[in-house]
Amino acid sequence: MSAAIAGNKWFLVSSKKALGVVILIHGLNQNPASWKDMIPALKRWGYHVYLLCLKGHRGLTVDGIFKVNAEVWLQNFIDGYRDAESTFPLLPRMLVAYSLGGLVSTVAQGKLATTLFDRQVLLAPAIVTKPYTRLALLLSKFLPQIPSGSPEYYRANKNGVSAAGYRALFDLENKLRHEQPNAYPKCPTRIVMRKDDELISYKGIKKLIEKKKLKSYKILTVPTDMKEKYIPPYKHLVIDQQGLGEKGWQWLLGEMKTFFTRDNNV
Repeated sequence: MSAAIAGNKWFLVSSKKALGVVILIHGLNQNPASWKDMIPALKRWGYHVYLLCLKGHRGLTVDGIFKVNAEVWLQNFIDGYRDAESTFPLLPRMLVAYSLGGLVSTVAQGKLATTLFDRQVLLAPAIVTKPYTRLALLLSKFLPQIPSGSPEYYRANKNGVSAAGYRALFDLENKLRHEQPNAYPKCPTRIVMRKDDELISYKGIKKLIEKKKLKSYKILTVPTDMKEKYIPPYKHLVIDQQGLGEKGWQWLLGEMKTFFTRDNNV
């Protein structure tokens, strides 16, 4: 295995009749281990899971997150995708990507000028961030690392995100917005988020879908009538039972399973 994909991992189903491959890609400073609820669910449905880890999130070197940029992450994604494709070339390929992962995968497919997946689920994707999140860029001029407010369990790097990591994220968003504004993958896509996500703009994504006429894209909002405790105020966390609550998690799994297995294209 090459150094470029050394941190990636396979989780294979026992059956030889796998339905497909799901490439799973994390968010900014998300510990890939926090996919512990998602991976078993995808395997139960009959999918091989390829956990794709971007540089700085692999635990290979402590300073990895300080040596990243947009192009490094794009190449990480492309290398990982090609590894998964070559391992199971005949199986359908699905994508489940969270936050930064949704942004990286979108920009990478635009860079390649091709749609790589049969279907994709983007969990609170960082394709339209809220304006105040860019304060991190200002802080990055003075601080090498910006403390993280998310629960420690979710953090790949306990002390926070490097200035380089934030610059890479916003560079990717800038590429999507200005350099390749019409390069959104054309496969059936579901975007899952809370309307009051503190980092990603629900209204912005909804407007983008309408403006770009992305007919194969639909937003699914986490229901608000599920009176359960989740980790307040982190409404951006929509990747596991801990962040969604038991009912919210079961709702998400039901929506994803239906989307992956039904026959229609929208």
